[in-house]
Amino acid sequence: MTESKAFTAHTSAYVGTLAILLVLMPCLVLVEGKTCGGFSPSCILPNITENGVLTALCEDDMSNLGSTSIDLNAHIGADNNGNLVPNSSGFANQCRNKLIIQLQSSTNSLFELEASCKKTSGKKTSWKTSTLLIDRYLKDVNGRLVWDSCTRRRSLL
Repeated sequence: MTESKAFTAHTSAYVGTLAILLVLMPCLVLVEGKTCGGFSPSCILPNITENGVLTALCEDDMSNLGSTSIDLNAHIGADNNGNLVPNSSGFANQCRNKLIIQLQSSTNSLFELEASCKKTSGKKTSWKTSTLLIDRYLKDVNGRLVWDSCTRRRSLL
């Protein structure tokens, strides 16, 4: 093979590899940097029951508001220190005085769950006020609240 043909073959292989990477790279970045939750921009009036069911009015893909609900008790737990724990379950039985609080800034607002949860130390039980930024774990999918476990996937590279 002449030097010119070898250079052309090497350049073609390099350009082909570069083209494949340029096509795949946006997909890999989206998987690695996926956005977690974020239901507050399209949902209003969230409310929580003592059983741990969250209801809200959320926009669907046509910008129509509709009522939706999700059982947070299936997705949030409470540890022995009285902390709310995402991607767990059973907080409704261990916590009381559940509230949804809207955190407001000049650029956006987020929703946070607040509850008084049992804190156990030996035989002594007390109550601790605990919060969890539920906006990180809930998202609005076409007007429906969906739990997003926010587990980041690893890149394929």
